[in-house]
Amino acid sequence: QKENLDLERKLLIVPTSNAILKLKEFLAVKSAEKDKAVMGARVVTPSFLFIPRNPQRPLADETTILATWLNVLKKCKTDVLRPVFPYGLKSDKTESLLKFTEIISKVRADLSDNLMSITDVLANHSDSLSELERWQAMAALEKLYLQEMKERGLCDPIQAKMDEARNPSITGDFDEIILCGTPEISGLAVNAVKVMAKQLPVTVLVHAPGTLEGSFDECGCPIPDKWQDTEIEISEWKSRMHLETTPSSQALRVADLLNKTTGKHGPEDVAIGVPDRDIIPYLQDTLDAAGIPAYDPQDINCSELPIFQLISHIAELMETGSYHHLAGLIRTPDFLRYLKHARGAEPADVLKELDDFRNEHLPEFLDSIEQMGGKAPDLLTRAIQAVEEIKKDFSAEKPVDFWRKTLARIYSNRQLSTKDASDKLFKSSAEQINDILTELESCPNRTTRIEFNRIFLYRVSSLQIARNREGEKIDLNGWLELHWNNAPVMIITGA
Repeated sequence: QKENLDLERKLLIVPTSNAILKLKEFLAVKSAEKDKAVMGARVVTPSFLFIPRNPQRPLADETTILATWLNVLKKCKTDVLRPVFPYGLKSDKTESLLKFTEIISKVRADLSDNLMSITDVLANHSDSLSELERWQAMAALEKLYLQEMKERGLCDPIQAKMDEARNPSITGDFDEIILCGTPEISGLAVNAVKVMAKQLPVTVLVHAPGTLEGSFDECGCPIPDKWQDTEIEISEWKSRMHLETTPSSQALRVADLLNKTTGKHGPEDVAIGVPDRDIIPYLQDTLDAAGIPAYDPQDINCSELPIFQLISHIAELMETGSYHHLAGLIRTPDFLRYLKHARGAEPADVLKELDDFRNEHLPEFLDSIEQMGGKAPDLLTRAIQAVEEIKKDFSAEKPVDFWRKTLARIYSNRQLSTKDASDKLFKSSAEQINDILTELESCPNRTTRIEFNRIFLYRVSSLQIARNREGEKIDLNGWLELHWNNAPVMIITGA
């Protein structure tokens, strides 16, 4: 380019958030090399195309959606629910309803990818549906859910996304759409692109030889039928393909291959493809041991973090009072850290007393320990007293206030470092958990304490927390990101 590269009116669409970073890094490097500026580059993922921008009513948040479904299901008569609960509700009714809410929400999300609702499926395909009665029941429930949303003055996000995909509101903001290496794109995004293509040009970039043009559709996605019998030539494949039967042996082979590149290429010159994510833990452990830490760009689920384990055990303990969850809570690293600071109890000593007491007395419930009248040893007694304080607050405080007070108490003396990866994950998860509590605080549904805890726990378990790069020089790329990595050495696992 002889002039500055003006992308202000261009919308660049890439497959993942990590690809956004890759493209921006590339543009920055090229602009520096040529001493030219890149102006206004707008790089987004396909979901940007159907973000609701002008909904008729405020969008309902995830917590309100969950609570609304629960409210609808609880109000339904048994005969309405029978097709979706043919064996009746379990004794733990709230848990059963939450699981069904997850199922019907996924069905609605999957159907929305084809711009359809459950009601649309029933209206247009009833003759070919198996389990017709079940579909009829789900359509009736969907109607009740949408009606309740409307009565609350809220808009259902799935419906709003379909409306946006049918009539994109960003058409006037750009002069051109450029799909950059997007081999997988949702039906909602495809529909939005097709609508916008009637008013402005759409350019599709595919990372493949021109001879394969007919093997991709109009959005650059592979056409499955075209690839059934396609042979991909790999030069010197006998020396480049390695057969390993287990994830651990694959990880060891990767480490060996990296070792053989030493002297020719450094870690920053290598990309590792992981189409099968099951191998990632083995890869990271093996490469860490070899002094080559690898970065996994995919978000981590909050349920894998210590803060969720703490919240889960507290919620279950408040509901059941079981010794199992008491012991689970005391064993969590965060609660042990709190006991050491607030109660002067060394973690190893607390755990020893906990195990010894369990082996000697076989208690079933927290109350049964209290009835033993001082038989618990000193440090375990201190831990139980800390739990009793939590239990007392659970009865006295409003649910939102209880959780904020309890978590603030337990984490009050945790020191955070901006350089520590676990602290960064903790800070990010804590912020999102606080957002959920804010949603629950403003949620119009009236729930019992136990129902509140179930909704809270369910929402926290679904949080996705972004990982931070901590100096890792090798990326572990999924199949959507592999073609965005121009490393001279590429190792693909699990193929």
